[in-house]
Amino acid sequence: MLFFALLFAAAACVFELYLLFSYVRSRGKYPPFVVSFGRSKRDILKKASEILEAAEKSFTVADLGCGSGSLLTGLAEKFPRHRFYGYEWDVVPYFFARRRARRFSNLEVFKKNFMEENLSSYDLLLCYVGSGIEEELGYKLNEEINENCLVLSECFRLAFLREKEAISSALLGIPVCIYVYEKSFNPEEKKGSEVCTCV
Repeated sequence: MLFFALLFAAAACVFELYLLFSYVRSRGKYPPFVVSFGRSKRDILKKASEILEAAEKSFTVADLGCGSGSLLTGLAEKFPRHRFYGYEWDVVPYFFARRRARRFSNLEVFKKNFMEENLSSYDLLLCYVGSGIEEELGYKLNEEINENCLVLSECFRLAFLREKEAISSALLGIPVCIYVYEKSFNPEEKKGSEVCTCV
């Protein structure tokens, strides 16, 4: 029993060091690898599924910072007529996402920084961005996405885009939101248009 407790403690320490290393490597700009789980994961998958079920054409969907690919694999399996892409800058989660993606012909994962990619061809974007990049990413998306593209942001409100909906959710019992955005035609308004406050 003591052996397993020590093994667990050692694994937790290694994981914490990895998170710190990832944070330093990204200069604090991108969140370290965090697995989506619990109610907020269920809620973002539910909203994405509603959008994909209602789609009249085949959608191209990207997860910006896909981590281990847990959101994408569930959607790719459920919606074989749509195409899914994941962007992950960190080698460790990218390795796991790439391995998981092998099972699906409609899913591809890139080891790339999504902030350096052109995102204009996507119909639906998913993201969990962490604090510190909301303005830069919001501005980039509002410049690039087409007028029919929707953006789902888990927990973090983005600037510049127009907020269509805020869905109450929870993460480890803490109230959070799933934000639904579209292109804003008034990008001068930095905070974008907020239609709902989630508490």
